[in-house]
Amino acid sequence: MNMNMDMDMSMEPIKVELHWSPEEVVVNQKVTFEAVVTQDNSAVDDAKEVLFEIVKKDDDGHKMELKGKLVGDGIYQAEGTLETEGQYIVTSHVTARTQHSMPNKELIVKP
Repeated sequence: MNMNMDMDMSMEPIKVELHWSPEEVVVNQKVTFEAVVTQDNSAVDDAKEVLFEIVKKDDDGHKMELKGKLVGDGIYQAEGTLETEGQYIVTSHVTARTQHSMPNKELIVKP
């Protein structure tokens, strides 16, 4: 039986790793948010949308959305600056190959 490669590929879930640098974030410092998107151990360079949503934990009106741009090898980046110290939840919304992945991580911004 001949398996269609596209069918085969789309069954594998996309994986998203969320990072930022510097890891220790201080107020008004430029932060680079990064999502590494892979499927079946290969880079996904054709994601429809990569969006970083940064929400302050105790004030969800304090929200920032940054569009990720492909910088190569399944790596999408966006830069932003957080002006208030505190705890944030960073969620990367990745839509790729008919799938949606939304990993999130906690970010502490220091004064």
